[in-house]
Amino acid sequence: MKPKSSILFLFIFFTSISIHSVKGQDIHVDNKAWEYQLNEMNYLVIRASSINIIYGLYLTRKQAEELKALAKKIESLKLPVPDTKGNTFAGFVDIRKTYVTLIEYLKKQKPIPDSLKNQVLKMRILESEIIKRTLLGAQKPGYKRKNCMECHAPPDYFPKGDISNKETKAITKKERKEIDLAHVKGLFQEEGTNKLWELKSDVDKILTNGQKYMLKNFRCCLIPPKNLSDPANIGQAFVTDEWIEYFMEIRKLPEEYWKDYKQLFIIPIEDIIEATLPGIKQKYKKEILKKVDMIIEESRKMDRIDFELQKESLCLKLKDELNVDFLIGETDREKEERQFIAAMFLLFFGSSDIYDEVIKQTEPVKSE
Repeated sequence: MKPKSSILFLFIFFTSISIHSVKGQDIHVDNKAWEYQLNEMNYLVIRASSINIIYGLYLTRKQAEELKALAKKIESLKLPVPDTKGNTFAGFVDIRKTYVTLIEYLKKQKPIPDSLKNQVLKMRILESEIIKRTLLGAQKPGYKRKNCMECHAPPDYFPKGDISNKETKAITKKERKEIDLAHVKGLFQEEGTNKLWELKSDVDKILTNGQKYMLKNFRCCLIPPKNLSDPANIGQAFVTDEWIEYFMEIRKLPEEYWKDYKQLFIIPIEDIIEATLPGIKQKYKKEILKKVDMIIEESRKMDRIDFELQKESLCLKLKDELNVDFLIGETDREKEERQFIAAMFLLFFGSSDIYDEVIKQTEPVKSE
């Protein structure tokens, strides 16, 4: 019995995105322009994530109206927003174009074609590789810059060739907080960041406990999970048809082929880890993959009935192992910090227009 064609498709698809490399690099990028371009990428990722979480929180009309009012306070500051147009680093061109296209689909809540989903995944992995190169470049002896460029070196300093086995320096929890704040200030500047901090408690009062839980566990998310908007599935957005199918394909593979083809199922997990945490240290990556391997093997040992009963549980176990809290310090975030991050997502640039759409789709509360 030979491996089925679906397994070969997995190999072709995931191999194609894994070997995607940074080509056509600009050799010279103006320092100020480079910071702007990094902020553009940051803006696009958070913009997409903001739209996803707003639509996914299952807000009432009253909540949407109250959050819109707060979002207007941020907009009233008239902070400069990246225009995502004009010249940019060659490696960012296709990434930016793909993200801009995706955001248009998200704003209109249009179904996202599989071709676009695949392209977004490829671009996210490519972006992560570029970010890793900026971090490695900043580690070169004698490199000294300020602000964003202290950590993110311009392309002139990018290491050449394969960087898969190169590691970025370790970051402490204290440094992680400083980095997170620097990323927010890069977009909102000092004035906007202070305003977000001021409004965070107001945002928190508007949300239900379930919505707060969902935001606590929320990560930057370019593609909205299918069942994110169902309040019965809060915390279970990882349980999708695609991941259930992932386990079903694993179970279909005959034992005599499993050893040879197992790695094909590990590749997409590695890609997710790399896309989530550019520059993750190999020891942490191996630790995650070891636990993922145990879940995969567990799924193969189940009989048909057990699998049907526990397939959602397997998806949630996989989600938990891909949770990066222990690496980025989110489990230690104080209450006010979590509120601040929630405010950033919910009051992000352009969010008032998204709240308008939510308001249109919800019935007004009838007075008795």
